[in-house]
Order: sequence, then C-alpha cells, then structure tokens
Amino acid sequence: METFLQIILLTLLSIVMVYFCWKSPANAFIAGGVITITGFTIVMSFLLILGLVLVYASASCKFLQFLLEKKKARTTE
Repeated sequence: METFLQIILLTLLSIVMVYFCWKSPANAFIAGGVITITGFTIVMSFLLILGLVLVYASASCKFLQFLLEKKKARTTE
C-alpha cells in the first residue's frame, strides 16, 4: 500500500513539475529553491527531494529553451 501511495505522489509531482516548467522555468526554480530550503530546515526528506527535483527540472527546461532558441536563430540566418 505504501508503494502505491509513493507512485501516486510521484505522478502528481511529475504533473506539477511539467505545469511549472510549461508556465515559467524561473517560477519552478524559485519554488524548488524554497521547497529545498524548507526541506533542509524541517529535515523532511520528501520535501528535500521534491525541491531538488523541481530545481533540476526547471534548469533542464531553461537549457532546452536556450537550445531551441539557438537553433531557431541559426535557421533564420
């Protein structure tokens, strides 16, 4: 039962990350940072992992956006 709940939580977390990433990578980065700091303060491993994953997701989204813009600039020249 516990594993099933973890799978549901991870699925919800993935949906939230995709939403944050789609809306604004900067917002996801800030939210991830706040959650990570909260995780360090309260020493809750779930919050810590959630924050780090959000930071990672937002950074990778920003990198992908950068690559797409670079490719668009190259094709328009």
